[in-house]
Amino acid sequence: MDISLNSNLLDVISDAGITVEWVDCKTGRFIKVNQYSAEMHGMSVEEIEGMLLWDLDPVFTEEMFYDFVEELREKKRISLETEHIKKSGEAFPIEVTVTYRGEEKGAPEHFIAFIKDISERRQMEDILVQKNAELEELMHRISHDLRSPLNSALRLSQLTLMSLDKGDMDKAKKQVSTLESGLKKLEQLVTDLLELASTQGREEERRETIVDESVDMAIDKLQYMEGYEGLNIDKDIRYEEPVFVQRSRLNNIIENMISNAIKYQDPDEDSPMVGISSYEEGEDFYFEVRDNGLGIDEQFRPKMFKMFERFHPSVSIGTGLGLFMMKKSAEILGGDLEYEPREKGSIFRLKIPTVCLEQGARALKL
Repeated sequence: MDISLNSNLLDVISDAGITVEWVDCKTGRFIKVNQYSAEMHGMSVEEIEGMLLWDLDPVFTEEMFYDFVEELREKKRISLETEHIKKSGEAFPIEVTVTYRGEEKGAPEHFIAFIKDISERRQMEDILVQKNAELEELMHRISHDLRSPLNSALRLSQLTLMSLDKGDMDKAKKQVSTLESGLKKLEQLVTDLLELASTQGREEERRETIVDESVDMAIDKLQYMEGYEGLNIDKDIRYEEPVFVQRSRLNNIIENMISNAIKYQDPDEDSPMVGISSYEEGEDFYFEVRDNGLGIDEQFRPKMFKMFERFHPSVSIGTGLGLFMMKKSAEILGGDLEYEPREKGSIFRLKIPTVCLEQGARALKL
């Protein structure tokens, strides 16, 4: 049966990464498909030929198919987006351009479908929607979180001047102290916002990094934090192979995980501890920090990686951006950041497939 494309042309089309499928207008059966169609569905050409269109397209019912054919006879060409199913049962989005051919050269009435897998495009669209939503939330919160401390600072400065005019030095000192505290919070917010902005758009080359060295650098930097003295730090770095990553992102995650464990200690705990470990399990690399600190209440856990979420405001002047930025950096490294509650305290765990840490692995940009 000649359906207008010879085998040589089919090979060229397959090599170009284009899926072509011929479908009988009367029965809905695949008359012929090219090799790339078979590969895209995880089947052989012989398996697909003879199948019904709705066997591969869960969106199209038999009734919808015949309505579609009527419309195609009139318009001759239709473009649409739908889904196909692989042999494994996995559905994937496709973009289809369908051309009506009718009966020709001994072939039954049929149409030709040129198909493109748009899974990657859909993923990028989803990321764009997510980033736009985050940007809207960020702008809303910035307008509030910047305006409030600025207004408070202006009012406090006016009150301080009034107290000075009256000679009430004790009251003026208290007001200056409150003003200083508010400005420190504002400074931290601006710092975190600048870091967030650079994190969102920054591209960085992957470099060889030794996890143990990154941990030592973080501990050395954090040793002057309030609460560090008297803290028992247990380090167990079992993953000794070098990793190839965007180094500043990995170092940022390590430093913040340890810093949070120090910052959110339980003041009633007699033996505060922080455990730092790295190891390989299955095909994944893990870096985790565990503590016996304040933990995170169950009601807050579903939103713990969202922007501007704070769980212990009485303990720290944090802005609620730290966990959000750590999560984003983990995703850019090809992994994820997980939280596990302990009976007393928390475990934060960075998980990255080891294949993402190999030299030459592709870096991600979100």
